[in-house]
Amino acid sequence: MHKDVEVTLWEEDDTWRFTLRGRDRAAPSPSKARDLIDRPVPANKAKPFTPIPAILSRARESRFIPGTITSIAADSFRSDIKVWFSGPNGRQKFGLNEFVAPTPENLAIIAECEKLMEAARSAEERARELGKNLAKLTIEVPE
Repeated sequence: MHKDVEVTLWEEDDTWRFTLRGRDRAAPSPSKARDLIDRPVPANKAKPFTPIPAILSRARESRFIPGTITSIAADSFRSDIKVWFSGPNGRQKFGLNEFVAPTPENLAIIAECEKLMEAARSAEERARELGKNLAKLTIEVPE
């Protein structure tokens, strides 16, 4: 942590990563990271990205994960914009089209989806239990 910026070592590629003024940064060493953090803000720079509350929608898996979109990913040159998302599993990159807004309407729909999926899980579990009670077929084999 330097000047309220959390700097993390990524062992996979041996870089020090952090988010500075709404952008993801990487440095080869802690001292280089400190230098980048200490560097003054250029006067002509655009305003930093304002974090946005969002819900990562994994509807096929019936999972909806609340968190925050912290910045636009640097490799968003294609039509599918990639963003950095901070949630319960840490910071990860996803396509913007995988998110829904945390509006009251969406939260109500999500709550209904979760109730339906729980009912489906309960029904599936009950069906398995019933299936265990089925009488097995037996036949007599002539000798």
